[in-house]
Amino acid sequence: MPALKPETRALLLKVGVAVLTNGLLKRGLRNQFLHGIVPVAPDMPAMAGPAFTLRFIPAREDIDTLQALRLPDNVQRRALEVSPPGGVLVIDTGNNARSASAGDFGSLRSMAMPWRTR
Repeated sequence: MPALKPETRALLLKVGVAVLTNGLLKRGLRNQFLHGIVPVAPDMPAMAGPAFTLRFIPAREDIDTLQALRLPDNVQRRALEVSPPGGVLVIDTGNNARSASAGDFGSLRSMAMPWRTR
């Protein structure tokens, strides 16, 4: 994933989402938006960076066990640990509010990693 220049990031933080979406549309990129995006906390600052994406699929009762969650190659754990500095981790849960997409401990651990930008 290419690094985002600090100047570009600063400019993106000043621009509205509709302006960015129109810019992508003019370049032939349609449907480049996400519905229902809300900050984790009301006072959270805006974010801009390359998207690092993770998509969940429905769990299978036969393989989705506590033992699987403990494995070092668990998808959720890996996404939190390998998302690049300055990247924005985007998790698609298929609009399923019952999905446990990251969890408090995983998210806090990821935020505490020394290479994270704030």
